[in-house]
Amino acid sequence: MPRDITKAYTEDELVLIKGIFQGIPSYTAENSISSKDIGVLMKRMDYPRTEEQIAVYETYWDKLFEGRIPLEEWISTCRNLHNLRRITIDRAAAFDTDGDGIISLTEFEEIMKIAISHDPKLKGLTYADFVTEADTNKDGKVSIEELAGWMETRVNLA
Repeated sequence: MPRDITKAYTEDELVLIKGIFQGIPSYTAENSISSKDIGVLMKRMDYPRTEEQIAVYETYWDKLFEGRIPLEEWISTCRNLHNLRRITIDRAAAFDTDGDGIISLTEFEEIMKIAISHDPKLKGLTYADFVTEADTNKDGKVSIEELAGWMETRVNLA
């Protein structure tokens, strides 16, 4: 039965996930696997995703970790998967290429690739509309915290 992502993984489940991760053929002594194996990993975890989602995830890991998925990052992702606010903050920080804590147009476009793969109704959302919706303090910018709040109310990760 596929994983219900609204429920947190237990510590025992995270230990099992670590074992699954380490059993992927591309696993190395550096505790990482090839991002190309993300579909296999998710299938073994009984966490089926569409081909489109797998492709988006692969691109995500390629960009952030040069084609590798570090074990500690994967476990952190799994630990927080049920908590959209926490995972948004963690992942948006990784996309915040200039480190200013503000979501730029380019960063928004990258984040939306993953969000749209889960929730196609977001397709066509413009950056301007996003800023209008997410900018709760009305300073004309969207912080990572504001993004997280917006994601909680706007995105269905099922």
